[in-house]
Amino acid sequence: MASTYGELRDAVEDSGGLYVTHMAELRDIRGAGRLSVGICAAISDDLASHGLGHLPPDLPTGQWGEARIYRLGSPIASVVTAILYPSEAGDKTLRNLAEDNPREILQRIRELVSEA
Repeated sequence: MASTYGELRDAVEDSGGLYVTHMAELRDIRGAGRLSVGICAAISDDLASHGLGHLPPDLPTGQWGEARIYRLGSPIASVVTAILYPSEAGDKTLRNLAEDNPREILQRIRELVSEA
């Protein structure tokens, strides 16, 4: 369990680029007492300032709610952006991924979309 954003970033790297955690861990890293919409927004900002993104786009306010943390600028971030913010560039990203290993990529996309 990470206790700083630096440790969280290391955990993301160590887990293959996608780290699954509970909101309690993110709350504790932030040093907040309770989770609220405002605290979750602050956590989101903190993550971005440390080069990290998250799914779902709106973090849950329950301490046992799950969040998936990834490094901004990574291949995972490209897929997340392509799905959440459709664009021609995102379409190209998805098509390129589908050409590499269609079955595996489509399964991963389904997982990401269902989690968002």
